[in-house]
Parts: sequence; structure tokens; C-alpha cells
Amino acid sequence: MLDYHLELTTSWRGYDGETCWVHARAGAIPGGNIGNPHPQPLVVMTMQKLWLGGSDVFYGLASLWTEDLGRTWTAPQSEPVFARQCVEGNLELTVCDFTPRWHAASRILLGTGHTVYYRDNRMVPIRRRATAYSVFDPVLRRWKPWKELIMPNRPEFANAGAGSTQRWDLSNGEILLPIYFKRPEDQIARATVVRCQFDGQTLTYIEHGDELTINVPRGFSEPSLVKFGITTL
Repeated sequence: MLDYHLELTTSWRGYDGETCWVHARAGAIPGGNIGNPHPQPLVVMTMQKLWLGGSDVFYGLASLWTEDLGRTWTAPQSEPVFARQCVEGNLELTVCDFTPRWHAASRILLGTGHTVYYRDNRMVPIRRRATAYSVFDPVLRRWKPWKELIMPNRPEFANAGAGSTQRWDLSNGEILLPIYFKRPEDQIARATVVRCQFDGQTLTYIEHGDELTINVPRGFSEPSLVKFGITTL
């Protein structure tokens, strides 16, 4: 039986009437690892500002962390690698819907999310999308430049990402990463689980499972994955 209790605390505040912090998610680096020699975990939380004047209008990712199990947190610091990039003209690119999690096999804190394009601070409706991922540097306390997961060259994977999803890591280090995808011009999304390799720096597609959808306006989106039972995978 687990012995624990829940306590509500506030890590940071930031609502100003025009923006607010969203997508606050945390990953833990266990004690005794590079960048965290202490016995307690180093917990890294990522979040980003949302502009309330539009729909899903996000700004660059920020990080904060705690070394005392949430009793105190650092102030959020912006992550330069996640700042919006000017692609051309008034078209901008960034990463959103990010989720960090410890990858035990490589002893790396790995975060996954997806890309998003804005024009004049509005989300581009028909756009390409990719799963974005980044590795956390525990010594510098910074996220490294993000990369895109390369998917098979199929039209339905032109808009495919792991936004707001939670993965499961296998004991051999392979990653089961839920994503959702569609052709850019389609409305109904499908969901699947991608099996990936991760060498500590690069996430590589191996294969994907069943493609699931439902005939409702958005289809399936933002899927997550959990393991049930105690069977060894």
C-alpha cells in the first residue's frame, strides 16, 4: 500500500487579464544523476503563456524547477530555443503542448509536443505539423534545440504531432508515443501509437499501430497511453 498525502500549493502566478500560464507539466530527474547529485529528484516544470484574445495562441516555452519536492520553485525562465521563429514574412513557428518525462534507459529528461504556425498572431488553419522533441540539459538547466520526429512520407502524416500526450517507455528503452494526425486540409483526426527508438539525442520512428478515429468534427486528438497491470513488456 502506498503511503502518501496530497497537498495543494501554488508554484507560480501569472494571470494579467490578457495572458495566462497553461500546459504546466512536470518531469523528474531522479537523485544521483548528472546535474542532480542530491538524493531527492529535481523536478522540472514546463509551461507557456496563452494569449486570451485568440484561440490556442501560445508563446515560447518557459521552465521552472524545484529541488525540495515542490516546497519552493524557481521563477519561470524563458527557453530561447522555443522562442517563436520567423519562417517568412509574418509567418511564425513555435512548439506547444509540451510534456516532459524521464527516459530511464538513456537517463535523459525528454520532452515531446508539436509544432504550430501563426500568421498575424492567429493559428494558420491549414498547415503542416510535426512532433517536436527536446532534451533537457540538467547542468545548464536549459532545454536543447528541439527537433522534429521524421514520419513516413504519407499525406496523412503531413499534419501529425504528439501535442498534450503522455507516452510509455518500454524496459528496452523503446518509446510508445501516442500521436494524432490527418491531411492538413482534413477536419477529422486519427490517433495511433508510434514505437520509437531514442539514443539520448535523436528520436526515431520504427512503426506505428492501429489508426483509430470516430466520425465527429475533430475525430480523435491528444491521445495518451498508460500501462495496465504488472505484466513485463
